[in-house]
Amino acid sequence: MSLKWCYFCQINVSDSREHVAARFHQQNMLKFAIDDESADKVVRNARPSEDERQKVTRCIDVIQRKVQPTEVHPSGSIGKGTALKRSHDFDFVLVLGSFDSQNPKGSVTWLAERLRGSEVYVHHKEKHLLKAYYRELELDLLPTGHIDVERLRKMCEPEKNGWRGAIQIQHTSIISQMAQWRKDVVRLLKAWVALKIAKMPGLILEILVRELPIPNSDKIRTGFRLALQQLSRGKTKIVDPFREQRDVAEDFEYWHEVTEYANDTLSLLGWVEGSAAQPNHLRNCASKATFSQSPSWHGAHKQVARGTYTEGARCGDECVVKWFKTGAVYSAANFDDDLRACAEARRIAAQFNQAKRPGLPIYINEAQVWHRADPDAYGRIEKLLVEPMIKGIYKKFNSNTGFQASGYDLMAALSHFSYHFTRGSALLCDLQGGCYHDCYVLTDPVIMSPSQKYGATDLGQDGIDNFFFYHQCSSYCDSTWSRSHTARPLFQVCEGTSMACGGEVQYGSSGVQSRRHANPNIQLRTVEEENDHRRQSD
Repeated sequence: MSLKWCYFCQINVSDSREHVAARFHQQNMLKFAIDDESADKVVRNARPSEDERQKVTRCIDVIQRKVQPTEVHPSGSIGKGTALKRSHDFDFVLVLGSFDSQNPKGSVTWLAERLRGSEVYVHHKEKHLLKAYYRELELDLLPTGHIDVERLRKMCEPEKNGWRGAIQIQHTSIISQMAQWRKDVVRLLKAWVALKIAKMPGLILEILVRELPIPNSDKIRTGFRLALQQLSRGKTKIVDPFREQRDVAEDFEYWHEVTEYANDTLSLLGWVEGSAAQPNHLRNCASKATFSQSPSWHGAHKQVARGTYTEGARCGDECVVKWFKTGAVYSAANFDDDLRACAEARRIAAQFNQAKRPGLPIYINEAQVWHRADPDAYGRIEKLLVEPMIKGIYKKFNSNTGFQASGYDLMAALSHFSYHFTRGSALLCDLQGGCYHDCYVLTDPVIMSPSQKYGATDLGQDGIDNFFFYHQCSSYCDSTWSRSHTARPLFQVCEGTSMACGGEVQYGSSGVQSRRHANPNIQLRTVEEENDHRRQSD
């Protein structure tokens, strides 16, 4: 059975299309989109290892010793710097003094003879290239000769005239000059597309990423998002940077599948464009913050303190910092339920906004896992959630036990829509946040699911049935939206957030407690900035 490696989950999968639809994979994709530490790990694990680079170097040494070409050019992804870890398929262009462009097959035959008896095992010969193996590496060896670059650029079909290798040398030279973050974006795109699309030329992705604008921050993830948005728009012209008259994507046959896959991924990650996209002021866009040790508010299971960004694009803006009432945690995984619920909420809200129903758009504040700047007495680094401060009029719109605030039918409709949109697999509720003049911004949403996969506030199918017992459709709802057929009263209706603990429900309070905060005095760093600090200290 042929296995394929998933770089986002770090496992071998036998059926990659089935894996893409699996909850485990989707959770890891969401963690990549939301959590800096997870994203950094995916990027690092996608880069070739030192051992793999050494194998390529040894392979080149064997080829040079046996063939003695004028030049050896690692081309394809290995030469451009966009190769993935665990890749075993590499291209090499060999410049031969005796190359005859009118008879490229003759050069291929000569090359095979020179490699006979070496560590490079010849598999079979084609018109323009030699298929071979070096240990576990699969090689495409393309012979070529010296040619004037301008003459090559003006050729109508140089690949068919025996100059395929020369063209690869030019592409390698252009793409290899890209910034490192662009090469990492290409790697992520290759890892992403390979899970669902059998063959997509790497050159298409490389040129697409080469043309992306430079993001202000979080270059790799932002570049990945921008590239997905480009692919989601359907077939597009990808201009060859060496020969501008050529569209390298002209013959690509799977645009429809790529477009559909890109749209699905953008929806999953809450990266939808246009009116449904999340505004930038809902993101931290900072690398450091200070906050008070004393909480300003008390949530259902977290303490919340007011803070201020001290470094980055939002320096001086207010933020909030959240930690568990049960005590400090030292792993980002402790916030998985919160981050997954927020990501699913963003996906649902984006679709709800796209439906262009009456009412203001609804967005979800984007929380991230950050570190305290200083370790505790045992050398441990505490993890906390950080998100921008909501400055609008704060309101609790509904709860996870059936409470619905009067006059906010749009929020009740969003909860109803979530059940219909996810085909009964999720219900977005416990909606609270700020009312602005042009939008609503929500925080700490609850997702309820039949399997109770979103943590302690997920009251499961009972919670869904309870919601629909108390829900009354308004003009914001659509009569075609599905509902639970087993709606019944199962919980005491309360405004606060309730939690399922040990088979019992701990009901939330009727309001939110708050008190004034002390002056901010505790420092935080993002995961990325913390990693830089550690490297400087080593």
